[in-house]
Amino acid sequence: MALSGCGTAASKIPAAFFTCDDGSRFSASFPEGKAQINLPDNRIVTLSQARSGSGYRYASEGYELRGKGKDATWMAGGHAPDHCTSQP
Repeated sequence: MALSGCGTAASKIPAAFFTCDDGSRFSASFPEGKAQINLPDNRIVTLSQARSGSGYRYASEGYELRGKGKDATWMAGGHAPDHCTSQP
């Protein structure tokens, strides 16, 4: 996952910006043990870090972000999983 610094010099929280195959986009920040997903409708969903065989995985009721490197899968609200790519 491509992460970039976000915040002040005293509080560097990794962040990533995703573009999905369905044309949707969202950003995510990764404070310790969590993923805060900024959805296109301006809602923020907080996911907890979850066990993953490799790569990363964050989940909460009805939402999941998992991936490895720049590739990710985003699942939201019972919709089919969507392939996404993190952007620099």
